[in-house]
Amino acid sequence: MTNEQIFKDFLDYLLENAAQSRQIKELEEQSKEADKILDDNFNKEQIKIINKCISMLDEVHDRQTEILYRQGIEDGIWILKTLKAI
Repeated sequence: MTNEQIFKDFLDYLLENAAQSRQIKELEEQSKEADKILDDNFNKEQIKIINKCISMLDEVHDRQTEILYRQGIEDGIWILKTLKAI
């Protein structure tokens, strides 16, 4: 396994564990509230269209978040190396 693959696996592990945080659980509650608002105000076909749009936006957001997260780790490593801490 290359160093690049080890680093990628490590970052993937960190991303998976970040999903266990309290903030994620709060977001899940907000998501349930949003689902209730949709159910109370739109018919099934409208909800299907809205959910498709939300899903597309979620995919974009997830990818952006991953890129920023990885860049933050890389920047942190660069800082530590510059300070000769590692």
